[in-house]
Order: sequence, then structure tokens, then C-alpha cells
Amino acid sequence: MERVKWTALCVPKKACDFVQNEIRYMGIEMGEYSHRANVPEKVFSQRYGDCKDKSMLLATILKNKNIGVGLVLANTYKDRGLQEELPSPYAFNHMVIEVNVDGRYQYIDPTITNQGGDIKNRYFPAYGKVLSAMGKGKLTDVPQNITGNIKVRETLTLEGKSEATLDVQTIYLGNEAENMRTYFQSSAKMIYRSNTWSTMRKSIPKSIKSPMSNTKMIL
Repeated sequence: MERVKWTALCVPKKACDFVQNEIRYMGIEMGEYSHRANVPEKVFSQRYGDCKDKSMLLATILKNKNIGVGLVLANTYKDRGLQEELPSPYAFNHMVIEVNVDGRYQYIDPTITNQGGDIKNRYFPAYGKVLSAMGKGKLTDVPQNITGNIKVRETLTLEGKSEATLDVQTIYLGNEAENMRTYFQSSAKMIYRSNTWSTMRKSIPKSIKSPMSNTKMIL
């Protein structure tokens, strides 16, 4: 039973992590490939692809592991009113997947990077209505789930008559953690520390001196 549970959760997570983070999101959409995905073997070999390519590759990997999965069309610009429009090939501009994770179907966007965490709680954008290959040709509403938040804990320790230490612990959860992972990939820690201090300095009396050289940041 433990082996089955491990497979049901670990395989989708490993596959999603690989396609999201190791296959670069880039599309050369010319000719038929503006609307047709490249074969998964090519995408795997070249290590890049657009949303169609990444979705097809991930769906193929999961299907080969006997995991229920289907392709899904989405519109990243229109989160409402799609059902009121006439059928059109221009109704959608994005592709994702729907996958069975431990007996529950959920949407995964293979183009999002740095998600990590529990596969069952992976953040999915509010794309409104989508068209899934597993949905019998009908538009389906995307669940509006809030998966992330930020927790801040501040501890002020008095040290003698004129000194004190302020310890600030910030915990990022869900999509907020994803945003921070992406931020740190493109920005130096010193910049984050400086920006954080600038924000905190506004709430500290001017009479209190706390130079940046005495601050520490632990990630």
C-alpha cells in the first residue's frame, strides 16, 4: 500500500518538476507549429518548447506511467464570458494538462517554474473556463483556490539600556513561495535585504540607528 501511495504522488511530482524546470519555455511558432505541438521526443532532446510542446511532453510521460491525463485548452487573457462567444480557433491561446493525482483530477500548468512543494497543492492560475480533452467537449470552470500566503513573525529582544535586536521571520507558502524562488533566481540576496530594510525603516523611529552592516538574512 505504501508503494502504491508513493507512486501516486511521487511520479506526477517528479514528472512535473522535470518538465516545468528542465524544459525551457520558448516557442518557435512558425507554419504548422503555431497550432501543432512538436513530437515529445524532439522537445525532450532539445530541452525547450512552448506551452503545447511542454504539455504534450508531460502528458506523454504521465500516460506512459499509466496515470490518467488529458490536454487542456485555456485563455490567459479572458477569465470570464468565454461561454458566450461563438466557437473559434482563436478562443484559446494556452495549453495545460489535467492529471489524476492520488484519485483526484487537477490542473497543472507545465510552463510555470519553481513550484515545488506538495503536488496536490500546486498552484494553478485562475484561467476561468477551460476546454479539457477529458471534459466531453464542454467548457469547465477552473476552481478558484487560494494556495499561498505570507506569515511574518517579529521578535524584539532588549539588550541593555540602549540596544535591542529585532528578529523578523517571514515564511512564504504556496504560490507566494514560487514567486520568491523566481525572484531569488534573478536578484541578489543583498538587493532583497536592502529593499526589505528600506520598507521596515519607515516604521522605525528615526532616533533608532540600525546600520545594514549589522543585519543578517537567513534563507
